Amino acid sequence: MKWTSIATALALGAYLSAQGVGNNRDLRLETSFAGGALSTAAKYLPGAGNLDLRVTSPLATQSAAPLLIAFDLRARTDFAGALALPNEPDALGLGLGTVLMVDGTASGMGIISIPTTVGSLGWNMTVPLPDLRLLGTPSLRIAALTFDSAAPNGLAITKTIRHDVEAFTGQVMLTGTEYAASTIMGYGTECADVNGDGIADVLAGLPCADPLGQTDAGEVRVFLGPSMTLAHTLRAPVPQAQGWFGNVVRAGDVTGDGITDILVGARQEDVNGVVDAGRIYVFAGPQFTSVTALMAPVLEATARIGHALCTTDWNGDGIQDLVAGSPKSSVGTVPQAGNLHIYAGGSLAWLASLANPLPTNGAKFGYALTGGDLNGDGVGDIASCVPYHDVGVADDTGGVAIYFSPALTPAVFYTQALDPGAVLGDAIAHGDVNGDGHMDLVVGSEFDDEAILDGGSVHILLGPAFMSCTEITSPEASVLGGFGSDVALGDVNRDGFLDIVAGEFYADPFGLTDAGQAWVAYGPDFMTRVKSVALDANAGANAGRRMACGDTNGDGFADLVFGAPLSDPSGPVNNNEGALYIAR
Repeated sequence: MKWTSIATALALGAYLSAQGVGNNRDLRLETSFAGGALSTAAKYLPGAGNLDLRVTSPLATQSAAPLLIAFDLRARTDFAGALALPNEPDALGLGLGTVLMVDGTASGMGIISIPTTVGSLGWNMTVPLPDLRLLGTPSLRIAALTFDSAAPNGLAITKTIRHDVEAFTGQVMLTGTEYAASTIMGYGTECADVNGDGIADVLAGLPCADPLGQTDAGEVRVFLGPSMTLAHTLRAPVPQAQGWFGNVVRAGDVTGDGITDILVGARQEDVNGVVDAGRIYVFAGPQFTSVTALMAPVLEATARIGHALCTTDWNGDGIQDLVAGSPKSSVGTVPQAGNLHIYAGGSLAWLASLANPLPTNGAKFGYALTGGDLNGDGVGDIASCVPYHDVGVADDTGGVAIYFSPALTPAVFYTQALDPGAVLGDAIAHGDVNGDGHMDLVVGSEFDDEAILDGGSVHILLGPAFMSCTEITSPEASVLGGFGSDVALGDVNRDGFLDIVAGEFYADPFGLTDAGQAWVAYGPDFMTRVKSVALDANAGANAGRRMACGDTNGDGFADLVFGAPLSDPSGPVNNNEGALYIAR
């Protein structure tokens, strides 16, 4: 081994990529902790244990052993001090405090030697780690390098993998206490950048607030990141008692002006005398003072349009269209089979409707929605949940109908084997969760029996076929726990892979009945799951009933946002006023 060459590399600070990009020289590092699956994803280190490492050359272009493994311990968000590698601007060196480990028997320069096994799959190493939490809340960064004469600087450098000793380092609680009891703040929850400053903001629905003295008329509050200052309070132009304005809140540009708008459902508003027909409101950004009200093309009592909302470019004109679920509307003579309605972006005129393709009484098609280009053809598609679909007879197993525009019949109708009461489809989100370039679907099934009776699960449907499914469950699964009560996606650990955030709204943390809790399952394998419990966890709060995810403080890490609509942050005086929690 040429120690002078290594010393030169160290002097340059040029052997690793602090941003995780490496220098693409066919050298791959994978790690696992405590016997988990080897992968390039960031990992959680909950205590002492063995860290396994594997270095491979997938294209077999690297024949030398990985000369060095570098460990760097520092703050999770700290990228300061990284040194650029000459001729390779994307490859950055780590800072001070790096410990280097040689892969074999060599010694010198204070470098630590660790045992290595060379096999057909690459070079395998195991390093016992102490409990790094004793040092505070740092993160461990690891990368490997070897000599590569064809590289600009003579080195092949792997992607850096970050390992966090703490998943969340703080929590913010948002409340609203102006009204009497039962405002159920957080029943509507969204995380999106509505003011264009690059930092995610939090939208909170209070569907049982009483603006202007109208009981349960509802309102929405907009908290701007990073300070979470209350910037806007949105209400229906004429607040209506029992209207439930704010039962769902979403963000997207449906006016076509390039500025984010806020979309609000009021599922129980009476329209033209039709009881509980429901209504949707579009508040145009950036001021949110211009309001457009939308209704179903055909009014029906108790149809509840606006129970669910999403956006997608259904007609392919480059403007996001608005999609609204009406889960309790009739299909023909079948009551509460469910429909959804599409409104054209820009004009907001009614564009099309989709009816439950397998209508049964009470199936509630349109209960939860997500929209985007799911099949990669450049046009927006829709996935509509049917949580009370019957696989057998009146069993509420549930399902998801997936539509590829412009077809008005589903390309896929996904369900599972008979599981009475599983309500597959109570929540849904989409994104490329396995990094293969195809959109995938993540679907909640809050009373699925996968782990335990009614414990709940989350189904991961891999695109583009959406028939290959993996189920994940709560590590603390309990009867009637409700894991999967809501789902969202975001890169919580900043490793380039989407993570799944899921609520477990009937969990009993600290023995508090139905206090609820939230989880993040780290992608791409989702085997590591870390929970967050509300700072003021209280019985019956239902924390995790609503979930969202976004970078609310601008540190590059997506934060966990969960609603607890039945929380009592002010004590029994304002019972069920609700709250939102942000785990950062």
